[in-house]
Amino acid sequence: MIKNIYSYIDSLKDEDRFVARRILDLVSVVKESRFYRSTDFLSHNEALIARSVLNYFKDVEYIETGLSINAERKVFVISSGNIVLEDLLTEIFSMLEIRNLPGAIIHRDVLGSLLSLGINRSKVGDIFFVGRDAYIIIKKEMETFLLENFDQIGNHKITVDLEHIKNGHDLDHSYKSFELVVSSLRIDNVVSSIVNTSRSKSLILIDKGSVKLNGITDLKKNQIIVENDVFSIRGLGKFKFTGVKGNTKKGNLILQLKEYI
Repeated sequence: MIKNIYSYIDSLKDEDRFVARRILDLVSVVKESRFYRSTDFLSHNEALIARSVLNYFKDVEYIETGLSINAERKVFVISSGNIVLEDLLTEIFSMLEIRNLPGAIIHRDVLGSLLSLGINRSKVGDIFFVGRDAYIIIKKEMETFLLENFDQIGNHKITVDLEHIKNGHDLDHSYKSFELVVSSLRIDNVVSSIVNTSRSKSLILIDKGSVKLNGITDLKKNQIIVENDVFSIRGLGKFKFTGVKGNTKKGNLILQLKEYI
């Protein structure tokens, strides 16, 4: 339990301190206005900070949601009273639908094209593929802009429609499951095995910020991954660690992972 919220915020790194102060500002607005406020979409690490700040206040309620129960990026809805989330979803979220995308277009192509329009990453939630149809969760305030301006992914022309948000509740990511043999759960070991390179070269990737773990690039060399951690390697893909299956005869670990497709 945090004893002094301001000391806690001052102890954070610069980027984390910004998130904490933004949450603190929203708490102040909620207390003064008696009306709910919502954050933008937060990464895993940003959500940890948001919870730490919000749990300090006993007179504030919050709910976190990414619209889909399987979403990884979350919006925090903050209120000084009870929250009936179903009544607020249409005020907070919109969902875009793009049908019949070519097989070559994947998650990072969609996200890259969105961000090339100049919008902030925090305004975009999870991107789900169902077959070759893509569903993009966004903050409501981006709806008109994206309907008018999001018309191309790479060189492929697209048509973007609105889908009712009630259809987003059960959306899930598409994965390809695989196993990986490593000597330990250190992130450099895991990256080394996926990239099929030496640990020294995997450490260079980590130092360069090419590896992101739960939204963080500032990683320790001996960082240990835990079950349900999500990490990405720039240019190679995004992965989720789902558990340890067992050990090899030589004592190495057999990891179970999912690659986002």
